[in-house]
Amino acid sequence: MKINAALLGQLLLAGVLTACVDTGTDLAEGGMSGTGISVGAITGFGSIYVNGIHFNVDQADFIRNGASVGSQDSFNLGELVTVTGSINADGTSGVATSVDFESLINGEVTAVSSDNRSVVIMGQHVRTDQLTVLHGIEQLSELALGNMAGVSGTRDAQGVIQASSIQWLGTRFDTTSSALEVQGTISGLSTTEQRFQLDQLVIDYTQASLPDTPLANGLHVRVQSRQALQNGQIVAARITLPEQHQFPKDSQVELEGLVTVLESWQHFQLDRQWVLTDDSTRFIDLQPDSIQLNDSLEVEGAINADGVLLASRIKPGRTRNDDAYQRVNGTIEAINLSSRTLQVSGLTLLVDNTSMLLGDPLDGRHHQSLTLEQLAVGESVQIRADADSNGNLRVLRLERRTSQAPLR
Repeated sequence: MKINAALLGQLLLAGVLTACVDTGTDLAEGGMSGTGISVGAITGFGSIYVNGIHFNVDQADFIRNGASVGSQDSFNLGELVTVTGSINADGTSGVATSVDFESLINGEVTAVSSDNRSVVIMGQHVRTDQLTVLHGIEQLSELALGNMAGVSGTRDAQGVIQASSIQWLGTRFDTTSSALEVQGTISGLSTTEQRFQLDQLVIDYTQASLPDTPLANGLHVRVQSRQALQNGQIVAARITLPEQHQFPKDSQVELEGLVTVLESWQHFQLDRQWVLTDDSTRFIDLQPDSIQLNDSLEVEGAINADGVLLASRIKPGRTRNDDAYQRVNGTIEAINLSSRTLQVSGLTLLVDNTSMLLGDPLDGRHHQSLTLEQLAVGESVQIRADADSNGNLRVLRLERRTSQAPLR
């Protein structure tokens, strides 16, 4: 929901906005506490790690694309999930009551990768970065025309999907088990022809069940089909409105996403959720006026009566330009479990709840989630790290390598 100009003016005139900027903050510092909702990529298992919070999921309900599933084993590293539950006072641990995943795309590759960094799936442009987790393939260029793939991620302001994970699902559409699914914003709607577009994909909804809300250009929808693409088009069986980001009033929310609408650093949209800052908002390792369109941010705060997220804390998200990551490749020289650090190529790096540690695929398709305790001196690793304002390095992604395939 967008705040009207009058309401925004009242909120901003209530006091001069003087941003609180924290630099050199402990990278492992916790965030919100209490009952809340956390939306972000899975960075580890052994219960589930999301947005730096280690959630106990022993009593949680697990939902995948609207269907109940048995356990956390149905989820993959890198997938964006919504975790509802309680968060302890330390801000780094909690108990989940539900874990919910919705695919952004499940469908056929319609244009193969020419640069090993991007691909087109059902007319949707998908981009990867150094943190994207590939399941079932080593390199993006392995996806062939007509292959089935599933993508989790977020769309940027131009509609391009920034993938947090890509999963190979098969060599081709299988009429007995495959399904097509895509989320996006309607454009080019023709109610006469009963067609519209999601990016470059044409949707034929002549046979589809429709939501109660009338279809309209600009409406965000989920389209599902049990048929393969027909002349490059989806013949939809069902069109619904995604439940993602329908946050209840007064709920505490921690949301990671891309800035898709930017009116000012005081008022912007993060992955379709409007965010408002005030003079109490803390900016961690971030200058407020440096926020730009398509920046990755992690925002914490409460949902007000207008459905707007009033930010109490904002910090950079995990997604960056590739040149913003520090690459550290080599063998592990030392591990300190007390300080949660390891040494590689003479550099000391912190491993915290936000670090994603990957081992070899358990079944040839899904990456194993590791802990610091499972690593050993002498093992070969490839690391992508970031640094705080004091130059302290934190592991964002570590991959223990037994194959020689290069990182993207």
